[in-house]
Amino acid sequence: MKILLTKSYMVLLVCCAMYNCSNDHKPNFKDQNTPSLMVKDFSITINEHPLENELLGTIETNIDATFTVISENPEDAIHVDAATGDIYIADTSIFDYEINNEILATVQANTSGEYTESTISIKLNNIDDIAFYLTDSKDNYVNAEAGQWIEITEEEYNFLATKLHLVTKSGLDDFQFDIFAFGSGGITPSYLGITVANDNGHTLPHGSYCFAFKYIPVDTAFETHSETRVKLSTNSVNSTYNNLGSVLPSHGGGEDFFFDNPYTFVLKGNTIPINNTGYLAMYAKTFIGYKTVEGTTNYYTNFGDVSDLSTHGTIASRVFMYQGLSTTQKQWD
Repeated sequence: MKILLTKSYMVLLVCCAMYNCSNDHKPNFKDQNTPSLMVKDFSITINEHPLENELLGTIETNIDATFTVISENPEDAIHVDAATGDIYIADTSIFDYEINNEILATVQANTSGEYTESTISIKLNNIDDIAFYLTDSKDNYVNAEAGQWIEITEEEYNFLATKLHLVTKSGLDDFQFDIFAFGSGGITPSYLGITVANDNGHTLPHGSYCFAFKYIPVDTAFETHSETRVKLSTNSVNSTYNNLGSVLPSHGGGEDFFFDNPYTFVLKGNTIPINNTGYLAMYAKTFIGYKTVEGTTNYYTNFGDVSDLSTHGTIASRVFMYQGLSTTQKQWD
C-alpha cells in the first residue's frame, strides 16, 4: 500500500509540473491574433504636367495606420494624407519630364508603435509640351502635319516663350520688338516683296530648334498676307537661307491699321537641330514693318523670295519687326 501511494504522489507531482510549465509558455493572446503591419510599395506612370492636388492612388496596408513622408526626391512633389494614405500632387512644376522623369519618395506607416516603410515611384511620360500649353489653337496644332506653321494668339506665343525650357529669341529681343520702345518715328512699311535679315547678333544657338515666329506687317488696304516665309541660314547672316517649314498660313484682312499687334505662329514637329549658329530671316509679298534705332543695328535685304541677301543696309539703321523662338531642348512630338 505504501508503494502504491508513493507512485500516485509522484504522478501527481509530474502532472502539476507539466501544468505549470504549460502555463509559463502559453502564447500571448495579442501576438497570436493581431497581424504585423504590412505595407505595399506604390508605383505609377503618368503624363507630365498633372493637375495640382490630383489623386494618384493610395498606399495599401493590411491594417489601419497613419502615414508620414520621410523623404522625397525632389522635395515637395507629393502630399500624403496621414489618415488614409492617399497620394496627391503637391507642386505641379516638379512633374516636368525635361526636369524630372521620375519622382521618388519614402513613406513611413505606423500603427501602435510598429513602423514600416513604402517606396513611392512616379514615372513621367514625355508629352508634346507645345500642345499642352496651347489653348485656343490647340486643335489646329494637333491636327496639323509636321512642318506646318499654325497661327496662334499672341498670349499663346508669350506663354510658350515663358514655359518651354532654354528658349532663345532671335531676330529681335523683346525690348527691340516693343513698338513703343527703343526707336523713334513708329513703324514704317518696307518695300514690297523683299527678304530681310536683321544683323544685330540675335542668333539661334548651335543645336537649337526654331519652333515659333512673330512679325508685324503694315496693312494698307484690308489686305490678307499670303506667301510669307520664315527662313534660316547656318552659314552667315546674308547668305544660304533655306525656307523653314511651310508658307505661313494666310493671315490679316478686315483691318486697316498702320501698326498693330503682331501675327504669331508655331511650327509643328521640327525635329532637326541646326548644326551651327543660326540666322533668322523672312520674306513677305506685302510690307514688313520696321523702325529706326539710331545706328545701333544693321540689316541685309534683297528683292524677291531669295536665299542670298546682297544689300547691306546701314544708313537708316533699321530693325525689321520679326522674332523667332528656339530651344536646344526638343519638347514636342
